[in-house]
Amino acid sequence: MATRAVALPKALSDPTQWDQLIARYKEFRLLSLRLSPESFGSSYAREVAFPDEIWASRLNNPVALNTVLVSEPNTEAETTDDISLILYSPWLAALTLVGPLEAKTAAKSYEDKMHLQPDTVSFGPPAPGVDSTYVLNAMYVLPSERRKGHSYKIIEFAKQLALKENNGAKVTLALILDDDNVPAMKSYEKSGFEIVHRYWFDDTRGETVKKTRAAVMRVDAGVDDAV
Repeated sequence: MATRAVALPKALSDPTQWDQLIARYKEFRLLSLRLSPESFGSSYAREVAFPDEIWASRLNNPVALNTVLVSEPNTEAETTDDISLILYSPWLAALTLVGPLEAKTAAKSYEDKMHLQPDTVSFGPPAPGVDSTYVLNAMYVLPSERRKGHSYKIIEFAKQLALKENNGAKVTLALILDDDNVPAMKSYEKSGFEIVHRYWFDDTRGETVKKTRAAVMRVDAGVDDAV
């Protein structure tokens, strides 16, 4: 099956298409929360009550780049444009890039934006020549679509998108995941990410609060890297 990674637009001139995009984004996010609640810091019960304005604000957030992996029609006809694929083809995976954040203060900025426990996250010192950091967030592949290389494809697309948004200048990409999430960790390692920090946090995703260890992974990407 052919697939294509695309960035979701922050606006569409056609109101009907914009409403369709909001509906598709909402549908995939809620499906993800319902199928794999352990993978997210939020919950289906919380987000199913969101009005459309909240979903729209996630799409047009100035410091968020939403990406999806979609199925491409098996056809010899002219290549389908990105908007048509986004609106009408099955979504297989999603990933959000948060940024750009100033590299020197990126960890603190991300803690504040995501309402994380203060002074827990560290992305490590900025690499020479790196001024911007992007954080990969909410990556999700449908259970039926796993072990098909989709994680790698959307992660690599996100890396290239961050470079494009940064005018080709070198950037740091970072992410946070549960330390025992081995499959996801291996997907990121395949794209060059390495663990740079671990920390414990109060995990409120279940019925009771528990201590969970998180891992912070990072890669520095640039035009001189094989990305």
